[in-house]
Amino acid sequence: MKGPAQGEPKRSYVPSIIGTTFTSIARGLRNLSSATKVGNFSQLGGDFVLGPGLEVTFAWRMRNSQDHVEIDDLMKAAGVAYSSGTSPTA
Repeated sequence: MKGPAQGEPKRSYVPSIIGTTFTSIARGLRNLSSATKVGNFSQLGGDFVLGPGLEVTFAWRMRNSQDHVEIDDLMKAAGVAYSSGTSPTA
């Protein structure tokens, strides 16, 4: 699992790696039957805004496992009034 390249800023939504590690271990211990059911670690995703119709109006393809677009930027691209810590309004 690859993180951001040297010098790239850490995204604001990315939690502490230590906290995430302990949370993952605890979840795994609570449900041992799913411990061997893992996905492809090299597969990355992205964030997309569609509309109107099936037109792609915004696309962000992840370069590493922590490279999601900032939530404020995604909401702006979707035309939603949003500021970190508030509820979205259309």
